[in-house]
Amino acid sequence: MRVAYLFTTFPKLSERFFLREVIELKRQGLSLSIYSMIGGSADSEAGPVRCFSLMDWLRIIPESLYWLWVQPAACQTILIHFFRARFGSWTNFGENSL
Repeated sequence: MRVAYLFTTFPKLSERFFLREVIELKRQGLSLSIYSMIGGSADSEAGPVRCFSLMDWLRIIPESLYWLWVQPAACQTILIHFFRARFGSWTNFGENSL
Protein backbone atom coordinates (compact mmCIF):
# COMPACT_ATOMS: atom_id res chain seq x y z
CA MET A 1 0.00 0.00 0.00
CA ARG A 2 1.18 3.52 -0.77
CA VAL A 3 0.05 6.58 1.20
CA ALA A 4 0.47 10.29 0.43
CA TYR A 5 0.56 12.81 3.27
CA LEU A 6 -0.42 16.32 2.23
CA PHE A 7 0.63 19.01 4.72
CA THR A 8 0.22 22.77 4.66
CA THR A 9 3.81 23.11 5.88
CA PHE A 10 6.09 20.20 6.75
CA PRO A 11 7.97 19.78 8.98
CA LYS A 12 6.46 22.27 11.40
CA LEU A 13 7.84 22.40 14.93
CA SER A 14 4.43 23.14 16.43
CA GLU A 15 3.04 19.89 14.99
CA ARG A 16 5.66 17.33 15.96
CA PHE A 17 2.98 14.64 16.36
CA PHE A 18 2.63 14.50 12.56
CA LEU A 19 6.36 13.95 12.23
CA ARG A 20 6.30 11.18 14.83
CA GLU A 21 3.36 9.53 13.05
CA VAL A 22 5.10 9.60 9.67
CA ILE A 23 8.34 8.26 11.15
CA GLU A 24 6.49 5.40 12.86
CA LEU A 25 4.55 4.45 9.71
CA LYS A 26 7.79 4.38 7.71
CA ARG A 27 9.41 2.28 10.42
CA GLN A 28 6.56 -0.20 10.02
CA GLY A 29 7.36 -0.46 6.30
CA LEU A 30 4.56 1.65 4.82
CA SER A 31 5.49 3.40 1.57
CA LEU A 32 4.89 7.13 2.13
CA SER A 33 5.11 10.22 -0.02
CA ILE A 34 5.17 13.54 1.86
CA TYR A 35 4.01 16.79 0.24
CA SER A 36 4.25 20.30 1.67
CA MET A 37 2.03 22.93 0.03
CA ILE A 38 3.52 26.08 1.52
CA GLY A 39 7.18 26.16 2.37
CA GLY A 40 8.70 23.54 4.55
CA SER A 41 11.93 21.67 4.07
CA ALA A 42 12.91 19.42 1.17
CA ASP A 43 14.17 16.88 3.69
CA SER A 44 13.16 15.94 7.21
CA GLU A 45 13.68 13.25 9.81
CA ALA A 46 10.87 11.37 8.04
CA GLY A 47 12.65 11.46 4.68
CA PRO A 48 12.29 13.52 1.51
CA VAL A 49 9.49 16.07 1.28
CA ARG A 50 8.12 17.33 -2.04
CA CYS A 51 7.43 21.05 -1.71
CA PHE A 52 4.84 22.54 -4.07
CA SER A 53 6.26 24.76 -6.80
CA LEU A 54 4.56 27.59 -8.65
CA MET A 55 3.78 25.15 -11.49
CA ASP A 56 2.06 22.80 -9.03
CA TRP A 57 -0.20 25.64 -7.91
CA LEU A 58 -0.95 26.70 -11.50
CA ARG A 59 -1.77 23.13 -12.47
CA ILE A 60 -4.53 22.91 -9.82
CA ILE A 61 -7.04 24.83 -11.95
CA PRO A 62 -6.92 22.64 -15.10
CA GLU A 63 -6.67 19.49 -12.96
CA SER A 64 -9.77 20.52 -10.99
CA LEU A 65 -11.70 21.21 -14.19
CA TYR A 66 -10.63 17.85 -15.60
CA TRP A 67 -11.85 15.92 -12.56
CA LEU A 68 -15.04 17.98 -12.45
CA TRP A 69 -15.69 16.82 -16.03
CA VAL A 70 -14.62 13.18 -15.51
CA GLN A 71 -16.10 12.58 -12.02
CA PRO A 72 -18.79 15.21 -11.41
CA ALA A 73 -20.59 13.18 -8.72
CA ALA A 74 -17.41 12.70 -6.68
CA CYS A 75 -16.55 16.40 -6.97
CA GLN A 76 -20.07 17.35 -5.93
CA THR A 77 -19.83 15.11 -2.86
CA ILE A 78 -16.51 16.68 -1.85
CA LEU A 79 -17.88 20.21 -2.27
CA ILE A 80 -21.05 19.42 -0.31
CA HIS A 81 -19.00 18.05 2.60
CA PHE A 82 -16.68 21.06 2.46
CA PHE A 83 -19.46 23.65 2.54
CA ARG A 84 -21.33 21.84 5.32
CA ALA A 85 -18.25 21.64 7.52
CA ARG A 86 -17.77 24.01 10.43
CA PHE A 87 -14.35 25.54 10.82
CA GLY A 88 -12.98 26.77 14.12
CA SER A 89 -11.14 29.73 12.63
CA TRP A 90 -10.27 31.45 9.36
CA THR A 91 -6.89 29.72 9.47
CA ASN A 92 -8.58 26.34 9.70
CA PHE A 93 -10.92 27.30 6.82
CA GLY A 94 -7.94 28.35 4.70
CA GLU A 95 -6.00 25.16 5.36
CA ASN A 96 -9.01 23.01 4.53
CA SER A 97 -9.61 25.03 1.37
CA LEU A 98 -6.10 24.26 0.24
